[in-house]
Amino acid sequence: MVEIEQVELNRKQEERESQRDREQLELYKQKEHEDKERAQEQMEIGRKNEDKQKKRSRQLENIIFFCRICDRRRTNLLGQLSPHQRYTH
Repeated sequence: MVEIEQVELNRKQEERESQRDREQLELYKQKEHEDKERAQEQMEIGRKNEDKQKKRSRQLENIIFFCRICDRRRTNLLGQLSPHQRYTH
């Protein structure tokens, strides 16, 4: 009788340990999945920031380009004016 009870206790203990192991494994998988999602979100944020920076750089390059064009036009126009007209403009 004592042996049967001991076997039953051992079986229940093994079931509890097995259940605990399954729960821990599930928690580990869940955390791993959350970490992957978080990493993907951070990568996406990084890509968006990089795209914004590239867009700003292109805009700045365009501004500089058009400023140079305006400076050339102004210089050309000033070159066409007489010395007296240059000082009054």
